[in-house]
Amino acid sequence: MMGHASPNIEDNIGLRVAQSQPANSPTLAYVSACASVEGLDLRGDAAVLFDGTFFRDNELATQHLSSARANEMAHLPIGGESGSLAALRSLRGRRIYTHINNSNPILGPSLERYKVEDAGWEIAYDGMEINI
Repeated sequence: MMGHASPNIEDNIGLRVAQSQPANSPTLAYVSACASVEGLDLRGDAAVLFDGTFFRDNELATQHLSSARANEMAHLPIGGESGSLAALRSLRGRRIYTHINNSNPILGPSLERYKVEDAGWEIAYDGMEINI
């Protein structure tokens, strides 16, 4: 996966995991922190674990936890017209939000969780097993 700027010590990376044999083995993409999906191609992966840190850009501020916004911390929020749920709606295969902040309402029963699950996404949990 390619970055959008010159390499920096603070960069986050995404990983694509595959067996070496057979050559056409299914792949799993792990994108734990992602500021943008521009130029990111996840269409061929059997499973995608994607940055679910925040549901909203202003999530921390609305909960009086911090004034920092998700996009200022290189996290694409899940919700909204330009969020990852909308931007990655064409993905097929297993789609799982991971790296979820405690402030994110998808961790419990909520309208936000319903939207994520209704769109076919799973929400990672401790001990989750992923078979592809």
